[in-house]
Amino acid sequence: MNKKLSMIKQFGSALLLASVCGFAAATDIDTLTELPYGQSADIDQYGDLNNAFISQTGPSNHFDLKQTGIDNYFSGDQNGVDNLMAISQSGSSNRITASQSGMLNVLLATQNGNNNTVSSIQEGNENIIAISQAGNNNNADIEQYGDNNSALIVQHGHLNTAEISQVGNQHSVVVTQIGDSHSVNLVQSN
Repeated sequence: MNKKLSMIKQFGSALLLASVCGFAAATDIDTLTELPYGQSADIDQYGDLNNAFISQTGPSNHFDLKQTGIDNYFSGDQNGVDNLMAISQSGSSNRITASQSGMLNVLLATQNGNNNTVSSIQEGNENIIAISQAGNNNNADIEQYGDNNSALIVQHGHLNTAEISQVGNQHSVVVTQIGDSHSVNLVQSN
């Protein structure tokens, strides 16, 4: 039995929605591509010019996206089984680009402010990234390859940068940047 659940709610101006064969597109733009069964996507957009591009391949993957404000952007790709992305963007011109492949990977991201960016890649199984950005012009770039890796990043302030790369299994990192203009570059591998 093929089960898919897609819920898209939009509030603001310039709204258009078209849906054909599991593909949805809109301006306050949503693009949703789901192929196998057991997937879900919940997209809530409030404001203007928010963009969401989502692709899921494999059973039981889930997206939850909430965008509030102006010109926020999210692009997410999940390939595998039981992966989750839960994203909240509030403010203007925030950007998240994310990719997950494997099983039981999780991305939790919250952006409050303006011009914050997150780029994340997870390949493997049971990896987690949790990131909170509050302020303006913060940047986080996280890559995890392997199994059972975790990254927790908190950026509260302005102009903070975190670049994290974890290759192998069972790595863990916690980065807290409070204030302005902090920078972290971490590589862990085994």
